[in-house]
Amino acid sequence: MSDLIVIGYPDEETAEKVWDEVVKLHEDFLVDLEDAAIIRRDQKGRLLVTIAPVVGAAGGIMGAALGAAGNLGIKDEFWQRVQDILQPGTSAIMVIVRKVTRTSSSRR
Repeated sequence: MSDLIVIGYPDEETAEKVWDEVVKLHEDFLVDLEDAAIIRRDQKGRLLVTIAPVVGAAGGIMGAALGAAGNLGIKDEFWQRVQDILQPGTSAIMVIVRKVTRTSSSRR
């Protein structure tokens, strides 16, 4: 079973920087990604979604999730919380993770 994770950031750039780090974890087989999106709300309040290319993943699931949340069983209040996180000038990363591998250097 996969987990949907959303993390918000106080500026428009951080989510993309975090995405670069998540890709490294994926390439090192520490995180098994199913899909991902980088979401920004610009200073004018427009929501900008970039479906992030996931190396070796099927992809496209995130686009479907964003377009048909109700059909996937994702509750409206969850999507409302995501939108509330994204105030003008902020960003978020949204990932669907199949598996995370802990290493001995992983923090608790």
